[in-house]
Amino acid sequence: MIAKRLTSVYEATGIPMCYVDNEFNLITFPKFEDGILPIEFVTSLLQDFESKNRDIMYPLVQLLEPSCFIGIIKISLGHYLILGPVSPYRLSQEQILAFASNVIYPDKLRTFCDIVLSAPTFPYRRFLNTLSLSANLLVGVDISIDDILLSNQSSSKIEQSSVLYQDNDNVLAHVPQSWEVGVLSAIESGDVSLLKKRIAEPVYGKVGQMSPDPLTQEKYTFISFITLVTRAALKGGLNAEIAYKLSDMYSQQMDLLSNVQEIATLTYQMALDFCGKVREYGRSVNYSSLVGRLCDFITLNLHENISLDDLSKFCGLNKKSMSKKFSSEIGLSIPDYINKQKMTEAAHLLKNTDYSITDIGYFLNYGSQSYFTKIFRETYGKTPLHYRTCGSL
Repeated sequence: MIAKRLTSVYEATGIPMCYVDNEFNLITFPKFEDGILPIEFVTSLLQDFESKNRDIMYPLVQLLEPSCFIGIIKISLGHYLILGPVSPYRLSQEQILAFASNVIYPDKLRTFCDIVLSAPTFPYRRFLNTLSLSANLLVGVDISIDDILLSNQSSSKIEQSSVLYQDNDNVLAHVPQSWEVGVLSAIESGDVSLLKKRIAEPVYGKVGQMSPDPLTQEKYTFISFITLVTRAALKGGLNAEIAYKLSDMYSQQMDLLSNVQEIATLTYQMALDFCGKVREYGRSVNYSSLVGRLCDFITLNLHENISLDDLSKFCGLNKKSMSKKFSSEIGLSIPDYINKQKMTEAAHLLKNTDYSITDIGYFLNYGSQSYFTKIFRETYGKTPLHYRTCGSL
């Protein structure tokens, strides 16, 4: 029974895990005959758990550099579940090997690295909720995430380290939404002059703190901003391939920088470049208010089964008049436009998330994976799996 439930937890979360009984027999996911975590390391985790007086109702999370979580749940006397390691952001192979070399046997380092690289990213709060749900499934107890202790075994201070994983709303005031909307709307319209004006406007508030390190904070901010900019450019009609290639190019450039001011300068250049590309390659006509609202409605409801009846009720026109006006301005029928937008979103999810191809297809409301694959192949000339593996090359 326990093995079946562990399988369910692993398949639902993708988190590497290890079940330990009172004789130190291990059940691991992914499966390895003698476990990927050394017994010595497992023992140290469990000793730390007990030394902090944790029990079935009170799990423990270990924080390891660089920003890795390992959760320990007590199942019964002498039986434990160890979840992780996972990280709130995608670690490089070098980062994983740097900290793993201290705890993993040399002959298993490469395998361990592959496991961590293949695991999904987990923000801290999501990881706590996963621990709580896992405990409920395996033990049948309801655990409040407030009762889960964070223990730090890294060299940095726990007060600083834990800040990275708090909800942003509880850390610092954020940049006003009106400023963000103004900048993104200028990019969407391809208006470079307006964008420069928006960026130059005084801003009150700060970006939510995501790291105590200024350089890391600036890099996180850049990634968050370029994601929004890319979406605005796509909404402005920029070809998805151009948009994602730009995003990749600037992200790679940013990753090589080691100075906060250099990243700030690159951020400005990136926004102007996206805006200029929208002006050059984006929409060649200004859509009417009605068609613009229809496009926005479709964008916001890509995960739904959007029917002509729904759109007709939304805009107040009969289906025939609405369809004629839409196709005359967009150059596509409404169903073709919906599929085009869904495929753009599918490409984004395949390239930038760990969601399975099946989940992406169902999220975008395609009835079956085979139909989703068929439409994707017709759009991009390759299957979703090939696109995820090889990108747009």
